[in-house]
Amino acid sequence: MGGMPPEENPEANRARREPLHELAEALTAIQNYARAAQNLASRQHSEANPELVNSLERLAEGARRAVRVLRHLQASIRAADPGERKK
Repeated sequence: MGGMPPEENPEANRARREPLHELAEALTAIQNYARAAQNLASRQHSEANPELVNSLERLAEGARRAVRVLRHLQASIRAADPGERKK
């Protein structure tokens, strides 16, 4: 099979970055909604359900961790694209 190796194909690299960007945005939104829900639960009830607050904290942390992984993948793909400028 001909063609460029994946690491040298700028179009393939851009095509890989797009869904990662979309996923990072969705996870960031989940993280923000989890934080907002934590704040609402704490404000509305001085003794908010600790299980609910803990679950929301874990949800936000999971989203943060996933966003970090996606950012790392994006950086790896960007580094493999010789035509991509460092940002």
